[in-house]
Amino acid sequence: MNTEVGMSNSQAVDANSSFSESKFSLDFHTLVDSLNEGIWVIDKDSVTSFVNPRMAEMLGLTVHEMVGKNLFSILKEPAANRARKSIERQKSSGSEQREFTFERKDGSKLLLSLKTGPLFNNGEYTGAIAAVQNITSAKTAEEELVKSEQRHRAILRTAMDGYWTADLNGRLLEVNQTYCQMSGYSEEELLSMNVSDVEAIEIGDLAAQHMSEIRKMGEHRFNSRHRRKDN
Repeated sequence: MNTEVGMSNSQAVDANSSFSESKFSLDFHTLVDSLNEGIWVIDKDSVTSFVNPRMAEMLGLTVHEMVGKNLFSILKEPAANRARKSIERQKSSGSEQREFTFERKDGSKLLLSLKTGPLFNNGEYTGAIAAVQNITSAKTAEEELVKSEQRHRAILRTAMDGYWTADLNGRLLEVNQTYCQMSGYSEEELLSMNVSDVEAIEIGDLAAQHMSEIRKMGEHRFNSRHRRKDN
């Protein structure tokens, strides 16, 4: 007995369409799961419908611990209150980017940058999606740099020795008050000048030689004589 097994053209199209959608979904989730930034999706009731592993990792949670949980049961105050206000704003004004301080499961704090946008279906709000980056280390480094620069400037302002910095073309970039007093020039005047303008004896090839040594070695020590404004 011969048995024929086959499918209609419409069945073939449906099967192919189903396969394509399945493959797209698989590729999409593989891409999202491999991102270095967190992805967090909530529905219209602020219940988490999707997070990628990176998002869960940032908060010290698992994907299972986040999916199905209300956003505001995961967030702690004051971040929760800020998130409520942000969601309401986005329903009328669209996407926005803000920084939030989050509390991890272990109680430690981290600073996250969230780029969020509302989701709509036929004009009806259905939820929101957020792309999340951990900027804690970058922010800490930035704050430390600012503090270091403030200490540096405070030391220079109060130093008993005259001090200035210049770029590789000899243009003065920074001077302290002691050097202003030594030279008789104001800070504003000096910052519009070149090293050659204050050098009393080093001109031409000799000054260029010193600058060449600095470019090559990164530093160079030499004696120099400067002229005062009233000379």
